[in-house]
Amino acid sequence: FFFFQAEDGIRDSVASRGLGDVYKRQAYECAQFCMLNMMVPLKEIVGGLDNIEKIIKVTVFVNSAPGFTGQPGVANGASDFLVKVFGDAGKHARAAVGVAELPLNSPVEIELIAKVKGTKQKLIVHLFTIMKPVSYTHL
Repeated sequence: FFFFQAEDGIRDSVASRGLGDVYKRQAYECAQFCMLNMMVPLKEIVGGLDNIEKIIKVTVFVNSAPGFTGQPGVANGASDFLVKVFGDAGKHARAAVGVAELPLNSPVEIELIAKVKGTKQKLIVHLFTIMKPVSYTHL
């Protein structure tokens, strides 16, 4: 197994903990940005995104106020992004979990497990804070 962890700053324009449709929409975008920020180091670790055979599982932790039940909608941001990038290989098992707090008051924390082509190894990537998106041209 490979273990990878990355840190970025918190996206300033997003409430870190929320309730309601506005937060759900913003947190969906945060989950996409979090996945996007994972792609550059993931590409470097495995020698290119083409070396990812399959996304196995994604766990999305959502910083949630009491009564917020929109965690699956927030997690869709990560899932939708992975399917756009990897096609059918991006379809995965998923857990969406509401939590009372996250490190650095981040709105979203994501763990990803991927199968690397040509090996029996799985890659575990964990990114717990998000910031401005990196450019797609880096991919």
